[in-house]
Amino acid sequence: MNTSTIVLADTGANMSVIHSRLVDHLQLPVDTSDTTGIKGFGDGTAGTTGTVAVKLTIGHGLVYRFRLAVCDFGMAGFQAILGMDFLNKAGIVIDTAKRELGLPDDEWVPFVGQPVRYHRGVMDLIKTTDQVQLTRGGTAHVRLTKSTTPTQDDEYWVNRGARWVTTAIQGKMADR
Repeated sequence: MNTSTIVLADTGANMSVIHSRLVDHLQLPVDTSDTTGIKGFGDGTAGTTGTVAVKLTIGHGLVYRFRLAVCDFGMAGFQAILGMDFLNKAGIVIDTAKRELGLPDDEWVPFVGQPVRYHRGVMDLIKTTDQVQLTRGGTAHVRLTKSTTPTQDDEYWVNRGARWVTTAIQGKMADR
């Protein structure tokens, strides 16, 4: 495309699309023989007006040639959506915890506009020694082993097993 642009990597999208305004701006030739409808796009459905062949450079030089569907998807903070059709073929891994895209050449590209606190660094996985089964409204205390004193900048993320855990609270047992 010979221009920098913001794209949305969307694991919920089956197909990749580029905004028709960007296609017009770049004067890309559109193949109008291949159109389709898209369900679940925004508040309803949308239609594509064709496809364009583009060269995508991601990170520091990994280049892909791919056909994107052309669609006017309204006002958005991005100009293209890379769906699973592209993400699978390109071998891209999405690390949601670190807010990065992993490329096949082991380069990691950070999500655009993410707060500074999201960075590749140390992440401790804490597991309970026994399975904890909570009743409705029940609680469980898990001792966190840390070599330093917790600060307000520390973040604790709770992941679920077979059942959903809704809240994690930082503090000393004596404070509760």
